[in-house]
Amino acid sequence: MNERIRYPLVITVICAVAAAALAYTYALTKDRIRESKRSDLVRGLEKVLPPEKKSIEMRTLPGVTAREPEDDQKLYIARENADQTGPALGYAAIGSAQGYSSKVKVIVGVDTERRIIAARILDQQETPGLGERAREVPATKTLWQALAGLFHGSEGDGAELSPPFQQQFSGKTWQQLELTRDADSQDRIVQLTGATITSRAVVNAAKDAITKIETALRAKETAGTKHGGE
Repeated sequence: MNERIRYPLVITVICAVAAAALAYTYALTKDRIRESKRSDLVRGLEKVLPPEKKSIEMRTLPGVTAREPEDDQKLYIARENADQTGPALGYAAIGSAQGYSSKVKVIVGVDTERRIIAARILDQQETPGLGERAREVPATKTLWQALAGLFHGSEGDGAELSPPFQQQFSGKTWQQLELTRDADSQDRIVQLTGATITSRAVVNAAKDAITKIETALRAKETAGTKHGGE
């Protein structure tokens, strides 16, 4: 076979096989990935919405026309009753912003006064040891305590600790979501040392989430006014 034909043909076959392998792998894992993301969302909502809620109502954000909106295109409303009725106890939405090496997604919950209940990073692939520290929880056990727990079957009380960086968002308003290097600051977000870009991305993603909540609630109020209230 002519060399001019053989090499392009070999490369074409290799690319076709690789593409088929990737498609097959995706088909095998897509349901698992979807379920993992769903579990992360459920855990995130439990973390950022009031614990006294009985149900969570989901609404499509204004301007979204997709038949099946993505998770970050929805407003989540904590309701007082189990049938998604009764007064709203809080609201949540997912915001995103570009970090150093990835898109950072943050779910934020606010109370009826628009004060942040909690913020939780849902997805990010930032640099290990730097931006990744936004999700790190400091160890509360020594090596010996951890080993003792393994041998005696003790796994702790199961409580999920919140990363210190994310704890700073609780109780703050949109206006207080500003970075500072002052480690003693109580009214702003103390940035991660050596990870300014990631810190800013988390803050901007949180702002994006709150903006979505505000936009959705304003649209609801406007619609209610046009129709003579609810």
